[in-house]
Amino acid sequence: MTSRVILLSLLLAAPVLGAAKDPVDAFLKENLKAPIEAHTLSVTGDVATLCTSVLGHSYAAGTIRYWTDSSNTAWIVTNKGKHGPIMAGFLIEKATISASKVLADREQRGRPIRSKGYQKQFKGLGLKKDNKLSRRIDGITGATISS
Repeated sequence: MTSRVILLSLLLAAPVLGAAKDPVDAFLKENLKAPIEAHTLSVTGDVATLCTSVLGHSYAAGTIRYWTDSSNTAWIVTNKGKHGPIMAGFLIEKATISASKVLADREQRGRPIRSKGYQKQFKGLGLKKDNKLSRRIDGITGATISS
């Protein structure tokens, strides 16, 4: 009897489990047009130095994943949050951010980083020659690391 209940539960759950979307895949499909090419960038040498300059600390991963279509580049980056890693996607068009989205996080006080209002401030941002953002980003009170 117990094995039948377990089997039935698994069969009923299968469509739900299969429906779970990969947040990276969803971000790419939402923002890039086919054909999409996948790439990786090794975070070594000059790239590691540039990451440290921009972030104010070294980038934890050894590679950064990015995808391209005919005119845009989508970058998926992961950085340290207070309660675990934060994964975000950024769409770059003509050297500025045209879309951004937090794809995964475990933040508690930093949950507003997922809101459209918070994300909106990234649109149109670029880097100046000194590797600083082209305008100021507002943080979230009590969520300094998440912001």
